[in-house]
Amino acid sequence: MRPLITTAQIDTELRRLLNVCTACQIAVAWASAGSKAFSILVRNRHKIRRMIVGTHFCQTDPSFIAKFLSQPDVVRFLLNPDGVFHPKIYLFERSDEAWECIVGSPNFTHGGLTQNDEVALLVTHDDKGAVETLAAIQSTIDGYWERSKNLSSEELERYAATYKRNRPALRQLRGEFGPPDKPNDDGGRSVSATKLLQTSWSEFCAAIRQESRRPPYNHTMQSRLRMLGEIRQLFRNRTHLRDMQLDERKRVAGLVGAVGDGENQVDYCWFGGMRGAGKFWTAIKEHADELSLALDAIPDQGSVSRQDYLKYVEQFKRAFPGGRHGIATATRLLAMKRPDWFLCLDAANGKGLCKQFEIPLAVDYEQYWDSIIARIIDPQTIWWNASEPQAGMERDVWRARTAFLDAIYYDEM
Repeated sequence: MRPLITTAQIDTELRRLLNVCTACQIAVAWASAGSKAFSILVRNRHKIRRMIVGTHFCQTDPSFIAKFLSQPDVVRFLLNPDGVFHPKIYLFERSDEAWECIVGSPNFTHGGLTQNDEVALLVTHDDKGAVETLAAIQSTIDGYWERSKNLSSEELERYAATYKRNRPALRQLRGEFGPPDKPNDDGGRSVSATKLLQTSWSEFCAAIRQESRRPPYNHTMQSRLRMLGEIRQLFRNRTHLRDMQLDERKRVAGLVGAVGDGENQVDYCWFGGMRGAGKFWTAIKEHADELSLALDAIPDQGSVSRQDYLKYVEQFKRAFPGGRHGIATATRLLAMKRPDWFLCLDAANGKGLCKQFEIPLAVDYEQYWDSIIARIIDPQTIWWNASEPQAGMERDVWRARTAFLDAIYYDEM
């Protein structure tokens, strides 16, 4: 008997045994494709004598099920067990009657074999009481086999649809971020390990106020709120971007700098100045209808879904028939319509924010939502989920709290 105390040890032994065994029996709660062990199992699928895989909480990857659907005599699944089907048993047999078995915590998943903290025991025919141990293991696997069933292609199709619907919520529960259709997360920090996201509401507001003490010294909470108030009034008066005058659209787009004098001055380049984005000027002037339809995909209030956002992106791109659209210009418009949900991600704030989340600086449209916005709006993010203040300046900040990340990470460079 030997303890395996790291995923690397477990994965190494599992791959070795899959290669050297003459037959194997596996019973696991969940399984996924994509690991090295999975590739070896597929190559050695003729060695499977019995394999039982659970699907509770829709944690088993449909692509794993599909790979073994053609082996109903040796592979079965548990769809709706009483309680949670949660074993992890890997029994390997050889022609000389020798056997080895891994029993412990790891599922046959990419995370269970590469990323998680897992432990297991490797027991063998040489251990004391090996005969009784093997009999108990075999009896347990036999019991699982009797409770399990084959899946039809129609049942797999229904399960796959449920899996797809539930995947974002499941990943959120595991603290994972990244494209929902990919097996791995983005490798960034979890919400609980990100200092910014564990900041209280009062600390968040204090961090915003600190901006006035950094170069260029003229950015203040009050002046930022004044600018957002002007933008909010434009949307109230016109409702749709296409209904605004060209000069008004330029203000929303961050193509206009300071307007007015003294205390009444408003700088529309705050929260992401876009005056250097040449194609954006053309889009604002000549393709207002397309940009307006894009913004119409985002609800005026309430929750915004990933689907809403992707619909916005698809329509936004149509305003650039020659290409050269980008994440900065796209998110500038989003931050102006819904500053509570979006921030303009540009060169001035992207470096600091991406460093905080430990994600790559180059962010595309999907990564903006999956790696940045998804973290910000996560239920564990303290300041974002704080209750709305009853009145005053902090209430105004709360209503634009995501956009105000620019005040914390803005770097004039």
